[in-house]
Amino acid sequence: MGRLLLAIFVGVVVNALLVFGVQSLGTPVHPLLVLAAYAVGAFGGGFVATKLAPRRGLMPALVVGQIALVLVLWNVLTSAQSVLVILASLLIPVLLAWAGGKAAHARGGMK
Repeated sequence: MGRLLLAIFVGVVVNALLVFGVQSLGTPVHPLLVLAAYAVGAFGGGFVATKLAPRRGLMPALVVGQIALVLVLWNVLTSAQSVLVILASLLIPVLLAWAGGKAAHARGGMK
C-alpha cells in the first residue's frame, strides 16, 4: 500500500512539473499550449506512477489522471476558455494518463 501511495504521489508531482514546464515555454499562454501541457503532464505522470507500482496494473495511472482532471477542472472554472478548449481539457488527463500507463506496461515494470 505504501508503494502504491508513493507511486501516485510521485506521478502527481511529475504531472504538475511537466504541466508547468510546458506552459512556461510560451508567453502568453496559448490554448493549444495549455492542452499540450495537460497531455504531456498526464502521460508522464501516468507513466511514472505505473513504473513505480507495476503490480497494480493501470490503477496508479488512472488515479493520477483523475487527480489531474480535478486540477484541470479547477483551472477551467477559474479562467476564461472557449468551449472547445474546456471539452478537450476535460478529456485529456484521464485518457493520456491511461496511455502513459499502457506505455509503461509495454516497456515492462521496474525491477
